[in-house]
Amino acid sequence: MAILDVNGVEIVWLRNFPNDNNVESIEFGSSKSCFGKKYFPLCYLTDVTDNNLPHFFGIDNYELKNCHYLDHICDFNEINFDGRVFNKLIFCNPYNIGFYG
Repeated sequence: MAILDVNGVEIVWLRNFPNDNNVESIEFGSSKSCFGKKYFPLCYLTDVTDNNLPHFFGIDNYELKNCHYLDHICDFNEINFDGRVFNKLIFCNPYNIGFYG
């Protein structure tokens, strides 16, 4: 079962992090959510770790499952984009375990 963004388009895994200039948004600390891809299509999802959880392709009832959908594993405090810019930066802070300050 495909996961769709708010426009009804199937969400895809973008394997070329962060080199695709068509991707205008990035979400840091995305964890189990696909918020960035659902509400801002063409968005990179990142997190510090993947916690050994699989991507959600082909998983029924994704919202009820414990899985990740990450384009890249990174730490916002340490990543260097070498001048790469994004139109939207999303900082996820679920249940007080995300970013502070």
